[in-house]
Amino acid sequence: MSTNIGNKFPTSTGTQRGFTTKIDIEEYNENWVNIYKDEKANILADIELYIEDIQHIGSTAIPSLAAKPTIDICIGVKSLDVADKYMIRNLELKGYDYLQFLEEQIPQRRYLQKLDDTEKHLFHIHIVVKDGILWNEHINFRNYLINHPSIARKYEELKISLKAKYSDDRKSYTEGKTEFIRNIVAKTNVIRQDKLTQYMPQNSKGNKKAG
Repeated sequence: MSTNIGNKFPTSTGTQRGFTTKIDIEEYNENWVNIYKDEKANILADIELYIEDIQHIGSTAIPSLAAKPTIDICIGVKSLDVADKYMIRNLELKGYDYLQFLEEQIPQRRYLQKLDDTEKHLFHIHIVVKDGILWNEHINFRNYLINHPSIARKYEELKISLKAKYSDDRKSYTEGKTEFIRNIVAKTNVIRQDKLTQYMPQNSKGNKKAG
């Protein structure tokens, strides 16, 4: 099972702006929801026509969870051509950096980040196909942790331990979360498949059949 939802950085990040910023994990802040809503309105103001759905994802979307104070936003589109033609330039004008080189690793995603003057990460945008694999992984991972607080707490503990080891190394910090994320995504895929098979028609022997 492989997933790309926790994978933001290439093998070599070079001197890309914001990649050397120290990891900062804060206690849950109820205002993160409002910060997301304000930025959502800012995004939709000019490109709502091209957006199928927009969701608050990542750790700041999970109540009571300590997190890096960066708001992750997932934008679902009909196709990435729409993003390339009509959305990315507009987001750049709103202060986002478009990290096109990351598509060497994850061609199914357009990734942008907004930093402040100190290179603190404010917002990350993940543009993916609505209801595609990456969309479902992001939404299912978020929902699973919301619905399973004890698992969310384990995720929080993992992040805090990784921060202690890799506070100056964003790539290693991100890689350290990969196995946990993969396991949760695998669970959500199994749960989703179990729900789907409940509605699959039966053949004459009473077995479920696809199609």
